Amino acid sequence: ETIDNIFIGKIHGEITYTKKQLDAFYLDMMQQLSNEKVVKISYFPPKGTKDDNISKIFNQYDWVVYPHCYELYHKGKNKGSIIEIFRNTFKIKDGVFVAFGDSENDLDFFKQADVSVAMRHAPDLLKNLATFTATTPNGVAELIYKLI
Repeated sequence: ETIDNIFIGKIHGEITYTKKQLDAFYLDMMQQLSNEKVVKISYFPPKGTKDDNISKIFNQYDWVVYPHCYELYHKGKNKGSIIEIFRNTFKIKDGVFVAFGDSENDLDFFKQADVSVAMRHAPDLLKNLATFTATTPNGVAELIYKLI
């Protein structure tokens, strides 16, 4: 995901690569993604594999690790830091920001927001941190209705 678009790249599905081939791919990907417009990278390794070296290769990113994928954010630039930037830039006080989320990458977002809403299918970790947990698939509408 970049500031102005979402790009999807695939590498040949279930084909097995040598370490040398993967390292070359990571290096090429790093060079292409090094500009600051890239906000988030989601990496889905082939089923049944886990690549512990990826965090060493992409060391300029903070990581959220899921059972099935990785998400990378430029260091210090996650969803939570966006709220902090808004607060500081526009001198906004508490009571303004509402965060809606459904996965672990929303944890910092929830910690910075004044009100946080976990979607019905969110993991318990997020639900435990939320101010409100949706009980229907329409979590945004549900909160608006509750507030009105």
